[in-house]
Amino acid sequence: KTFQETLKAIAFPMLGMGPDDPLQFAHDLGSQVLIAFQKITEIRTSIKSPEQQLQSILGIIGETFDFPLVLLEQYDANHEQLRLVSLKGASLSSDHKQTFTPIFQSLSGTVISTQEPMVWAEVADPISLPQLEGVELFASSFHTVIGLPLISHQQVLGVLTLAHPEYRFSEKYVLHWLNCLAIHITSVLDEIQNHQTQHQIQERLELTALGLQ
Repeated sequence: KTFQETLKAIAFPMLGMGPDDPLQFAHDLGSQVLIAFQKITEIRTSIKSPEQQLQSILGIIGETFDFPLVLLEQYDANHEQLRLVSLKGASLSSDHKQTFTPIFQSLSGTVISTQEPMVWAEVADPISLPQLEGVELFASSFHTVIGLPLISHQQVLGVLTLAHPEYRFSEKYVLHWLNCLAIHITSVLDEIQNHQTQHQIQERLELTALGLQ
């Protein structure tokens, strides 16, 4: 009930700005998001691997908002780079998972610098995603791209990107709903980053111990 009330409250700012029947639009999308929320909650409790959780969650988000391509990038603040962690809608080789993209070379960099969600919707000029260079995609460019910063404790952990090969101007109104589901991705990404930090600390301790021997 609480979540339904939250969705209802979020819907009101969108009324009158989107489709011909914004109330119906808000109701229909809200119902889909509620179902997606329940599915993601089940995934978080049934799947142990954080990486597998992310892959499943990206699939649900793409299906809910009808975006064929969804990708997740982890932000490395020390080196000002982004690493492609998970991708739904195309095959991602193990080699590409280790590829880092400087933030100034991608649209995600703009999302990180502003720490605000952004929508790129171009009718005439499609948008390319340089971080996917070398990945076989169903389209080489996209007319609608949504970028959402994933923030935890005032720290940007990464960027969630949804892309569609067609122009979908009304998609800027789904940002409210997308934020509801992206909370789960932020939580999993935070868990992964904490594990990476602990692993690095352990490696340093082991190297220090070897140096003292």
